[in-house]
Amino acid sequence: MSILRKIFNYPAKAMDAPSTVWIDHLSRMDDVSAVELSTKKLSHDFKNITFQNTQSLKALTQIDEKTHSIVERITAHFIHIEHMNEDLKTRISNVVFLYHRQLFIIYLNLIEHHASMQQSTLHILLSRAIRNATQMIKWRHYSYQRSPANIWLQISEIYKIAEEHSLLNARVQSYPDQEPISLSSAYILACMLGSLETTSLKPQQIEFVCKLLSTWTAKIIIETAYDAGQHLFYIDTASDRPAQRIRNFKPAESYRYWCFEDVNATIELCIMLMEYKISPKQTQMKELISSKYALETLEILRNTWSKTDYKRQRRSQQRFKNSASVNIAYGFDNICNQFEQYQRIRSRHSVKTHSIETHSVETHSHEELFELRLNKHRPSKNAPNIFYLKPNVSEARVVDQSDHGLGVDVIKQSQEVTLAMLVSISNHSQKIGMQLGLIRSIRSLGNSQLRLGVELLSNFATCVTFRNISLAARLAQGNFAANTAAAGFGEPSEVFTALYIPKEHSINQQETLIVPKLYYATSDILKGELLGQEVLIRLHRTVASDNDWTQVTFSAVIN
Repeated sequence: MSILRKIFNYPAKAMDAPSTVWIDHLSRMDDVSAVELSTKKLSHDFKNITFQNTQSLKALTQIDEKTHSIVERITAHFIHIEHMNEDLKTRISNVVFLYHRQLFIIYLNLIEHHASMQQSTLHILLSRAIRNATQMIKWRHYSYQRSPANIWLQISEIYKIAEEHSLLNARVQSYPDQEPISLSSAYILACMLGSLETTSLKPQQIEFVCKLLSTWTAKIIIETAYDAGQHLFYIDTASDRPAQRIRNFKPAESYRYWCFEDVNATIELCIMLMEYKISPKQTQMKELISSKYALETLEILRNTWSKTDYKRQRRSQQRFKNSASVNIAYGFDNICNQFEQYQRIRSRHSVKTHSIETHSVETHSHEELFELRLNKHRPSKNAPNIFYLKPNVSEARVVDQSDHGLGVDVIKQSQEVTLAMLVSISNHSQKIGMQLGLIRSIRSLGNSQLRLGVELLSNFATCVTFRNISLAARLAQGNFAANTAAAGFGEPSEVFTALYIPKEHSINQQETLIVPKLYYATSDILKGELLGQEVLIRLHRTVASDNDWTQVTFSAVIN
């Protein structure tokens, strides 16, 4: 019994062809509900019909191709809309994933049980099976989750059937709106996409990689004999793992290999063209590098796939194991609120301590005064904690750390966090500031638990209040107020909260500010108190930016 038969329990006998009358109702439903209905109908028919006779296969084709156009439309919207309601995002992800899974199971059944009866259409069945498996992998990656269990064993089983029937090099058009692609290229695409599972690519970047691979892997040949001078990647068709780099390697009969040098050379060429702002003549390459995600994604691919520039661990420093309970706040506004709360509590505690010290000077001996000063540096059991949990702050656990980053386990839905999201991390023993960082990787651990890779911006970030003098002048003229109101922001106030990032030898060489994007313009002058002194500062270049904040350099203004 093959591995596919072990994984799924298939129906043993066929009945009449399924009804397709309901397909006409799909156009009157919203897209997500239409896909849900198709999945339900396919599941019901699969339990009763093996889709092995001509009539049932015709019905399956009709259902698949009609729903395919709807799913493609949903996927395009999902990829291009960067800010979507979290509940809607979760529902779409689940609905589309389950649809592809149901189709994948059906095509596996046809291939495994009826390949000899479907010789004329076997290449189509193989192509659609691999494509639906790839879509399942993509939708899991969209939510930073691992690929489905056993998916690589199943895809490899499909590959071996194509290999057995000499169909690997046949170029197949899976659906009328898809470009033809060989089965070997489709297999390599899925396996190489799986090798990026831990890179935390955005959905737009995943789509970019798929276009790149489908274009650049057309001439790659999968081989059974290992060539140390040529082969860089392999897959074990007998294990549930995607493509692996060849390291400390011993060939095996179940391994398949391919040369990836041409793809890596093309990646290097594209990066060079973008750096020197050269427009390529090839239409496909020109379209690829015109994407706003092109440079960032190509650099990740170069670091992950290149033979010479490969970095197994992207961190510049090794992380050390740690176990500490912390509080974490997400997003610029929540972080500012947490900082302000911390400073209010610290201020009240400081006033109380000052009152005690004043009383002590009047009533205690020199020995008692020394003991009181010593106690001031010891944690008090009765003193209030510096931080309080609020709805926008949640508990987390640091699992490893280095000078430049942290690994943090949190209880969150994957849709609630995004790459490059600003976070603050604090614990009860901190005396000065908080750790501030950016989420650089997201990995699902199951049961709504995520592991976040956080790049540290500062260990001692603090909250400051400024008045934008230049903004006040523009408001007085009326032009800026009118422009911001027209953009839907309303009229901004002169005073705003920012985050101050000091110069730290181990992290950064220049002090910066993170300010609300609405209040930033190059050369603006801010007035406020910084490190206990009244200052005037001038804003300069942008270091980093997100939807609602901008990190900028600045310099003092000499009166």
